Amino acid sequence: MSSSTALQSIEKHIPIVGDVYTKSPIAYPATRLAASAVNTLHMAVAESYINGLEVPDSVLRSLFDICSPVFFKDFPSLLAP
Repeated sequence: MSSSTALQSIEKHIPIVGDVYTKSPIAYPATRLAASAVNTLHMAVAESYINGLEVPDSVLRSLFDICSPVFFKDFPSLLAP
């Protein structure tokens, strides 16, 4: 068994990491719950900003520039609704 095959078999049981469609019956709902929590947090921050939260635009831009590549590269299942 190579290390990549072992990693793929382990990722099947770990929530959030890896392909959401190949998850075990326990890891899939946990991944969906984590995605829901992240989406709720994003919406709460966005609504606060829209409703007048005073945050400099450069801070928000740098936050998005830092977080987006991490989500897309390491945790793509968090981007799924």
